[in-house]
Amino acid sequence: MISDLYLDGPVPHADRVEQQVQRIASRWRAAPSIAVVPTAEDLPVDAPDDARGLFMDGRVWVVADQPAHAIARTVAHEAVAHHGLREHLGPAWAELMSAMNDGARGNCEHLVDLRHEVRYAYGDDLHPAELADEMAAGIVERGVNLRNGQFEPENPLRKRATAALAHFQREWLYRHVPAGYDEIEGHLLAAQRYLQRGRASALGRWLHRWYPRAMHKPMGASIPPRDLAESARWLKAERDKDFSSAAGSLVLGVLIMLASICSFGWYLLSRFF
Repeated sequence: MISDLYLDGPVPHADRVEQQVQRIASRWRAAPSIAVVPTAEDLPVDAPDDARGLFMDGRVWVVADQPAHAIARTVAHEAVAHHGLREHLGPAWAELMSAMNDGARGNCEHLVDLRHEVRYAYGDDLHPAELADEMAAGIVERGVNLRNGQFEPENPLRKRATAALAHFQREWLYRHVPAGYDEIEGHLLAAQRYLQRGRASALGRWLHRWYPRAMHKPMGASIPPRDLAESARWLKAERDKDFSSAAGSLVLGVLIMLASICSFGWYLLSRFF
C-alpha cells in the first residue's frame, strides 16, 4: 500500500485517472489487473484516508482522489515494485528483500536514509520483508518519468549488469551479498521489462529450477560411510581406468561445463537485458 500526507496539487477527475493509468499500462504486455477507485474508502481493505494505492493478491488498485502528478508514481509503486519484482524474481524475491535489509544496515547511505523514510511513513512494526518491499517501491517512485509513467533511472545498462551479477552470486553460487542501491534499480528495471515483455522463456525457467536441484546431492541417512579398505579399493579402481575413457569423460565434462556457462549467461541476459 502507498500513502503520502505531503502531496498536494489539483486532483483529476476519476475518468482522467482511468485514462492515465490505462495509457501507462498499455506499454506492458504482462500488466497486472489495475482498478481505479474514487477514494481510499473504496479500497478492498481498511486503509488510511491518505492511501493512494494498493497491491493485493496479484491485483493493483489506484485511488483517483490524489494529485495528478502522483498517479504515475502510484502505478509504478504498486505494479513495478510490488507486482513486477515478485514476478521477475520468483522464489528469489525473499532473498533480495533480506539482502536489501542487510544493505540498509551496512554502508549504503541511500538505503539507510530510505529505510528511515519508510519507517516514518509506515511505522516501526513492519516485517523486515515488508520494510524492504516498501523501500524498493520508494526507489521506483524516485526514478519514474512523469511524462510516460515508466521507470527510467540513469545508467540503466550498468545497473542491470550489477543486478545480474548479484543475482548470479546469490542464486547460482549461493553467496549472500548485501544489496546496494544500483542493484535494486537494476532489479526494478528487470521487473519493468517483465511487465513489458512477459514471462521468460520456458528454457530459462527450466534452467532456474534445474540448477539448484543438480547442485544439491544429499547423502541418504541410511547409507553407511566407506571404511578404509573400501575406500582403497575404490581409489585403485579409479586409477586402473582406461586412459581413453578418462580422457573422454574429461572432454565430455568440459563440453557440459561450457554448455552450462553459455546457458546460464543466456538466462541472465534474457532476464535482465
